[in-house]
Amino acid sequence: LGPDFTTAKSLFLTEVVQVLEDARKVRGEALGEGPRHIVTKKSLLYAERFSRGLPPAAKEQARATLEGAGLAPFEVAVVGNLAPEDCSVAEALQPSIQADAVVLQTALDTLGSLQTYT
Repeated sequence: LGPDFTTAKSLFLTEVVQVLEDARKVRGEALGEGPRHIVTKKSLLYAERFSRGLPPAAKEQARATLEGAGLAPFEVAVVGNLAPEDCSVAEALQPSIQADAVVLQTALDTLGSLQTYT
């Protein structure tokens, strides 16, 4: 990974939803109204659709679990957003992952237990 990815904190999609919702409140848009700008609207719809059932309350635990498995910040966001069930799938989706397979699988199992689907 390049220097841009070593210090930046990548976001989970649930965090993107929260940031966009907070920005809407700051701008004073009505709750039922939705974003005014088309890019913001499409970004919010995408983030809501693909947030993979990780509730906002569980995001810190998910981040800590994945960081504890030895993943870089960018890899934490990739794995957290895509939520693969198997470590080999995670490594195929993000080839830079160098974590121990057993530790990574344990972290993925924990991540799976944090997800909720309504």
